[in-house]
Amino acid sequence: MPINASIEEITERKAKEFENTFDDGESVLDALDLSNAKRDLQEQKRVNVDFPAWMICETSDLIWRLQNIVST
Repeated sequence: MPINASIEEITERKAKEFENTFDDGESVLDALDLSNAKRDLQEQKRVNVDFPAWMICETSDLIWRLQNIVST
């Protein structure tokens, strides 16, 4: 890179190299800083849900039927 190249030119050149690497099917993981990476909305939250008794019975019956189908 030329010494007098602007930050924008350097950034654009690096972005193009990154894009070409990706487009060629090569791994770009080495070019990424994943030390602070996180996935949004992945934290766990505890919730309490009340279901009617008939729904629990139906679910239990369905599970029992599915287990019998798989085991036969």
